[in-house]
Amino acid sequence: MKKLTICLVALFFVPMLMASPKEALKSDSYDPNAMTNPLPSNGPVQIDDGRALGDILMTIDLAAIGMPGDGYDNAGLTWDGQYLYIGNMYNNNIYIVDPTGPTLVGNFAAPPTLSWGIGHEQNLWITEVYADVGDATYTYISQRGLTYDPGNDMFWVGGWNSDMVWEANASDGSVTGRSFPFLSIASLAYDWQSTLHPEPVLWLASNDAANYIYMIDP
Repeated sequence: MKKLTICLVALFFVPMLMASPKEALKSDSYDPNAMTNPLPSNGPVQIDDGRALGDILMTIDLAAIGMPGDGYDNAGLTWDGQYLYIGNMYNNNIYIVDPTGPTLVGNFAAPPTLSWGIGHEQNLWITEVYADVGDATYTYISQRGLTYDPGNDMFWVGGWNSDMVWEANASDGSVTGRSFPFLSIASLAYDWQSTLHPEPVLWLASNDAANYIYMIDP
């Protein structure tokens, strides 16, 4: 695990074309607080194949597709409807992954110094660590990974210290009671446009020796 010291954070964005979204249809449970409501009128498709919340549906071996560094270099992760974008602290680049291959599509340099978080909302947003102000003792509980489920107006939050992923209401931050355990959580990305699965999925990058991105059943 790479140790983070107390630091200042700046926010940058990289303009980019957003992948064409699927038609967003309102359901009977339409939530006006949701930014988009992609669910069909009869609700999401339910697949009865014995799966459960937190089950791993797919793994992407980042080393096998050519990403440099190791699993301890994985940082932010996001999804644009077609590609996954993952931050690599090894060379401070953002790598673009096509999960249908899976293949490494390309990469580009992030803003100078260490980039940590990534998000996509028409533009690609990157948080950058740009100043180190010491190595003070800290006792806070670290959260790693935050992503939004637009269909249900929920957040998914990763807990580094607790090795848990929680679902929380976007309106007030209260947890819903839905959660699952997972080790070494680095970042999360909710995917309601998946072409690999008929239901929405949660992508999770770990910060450990495994060096994988996981597709999770939410």
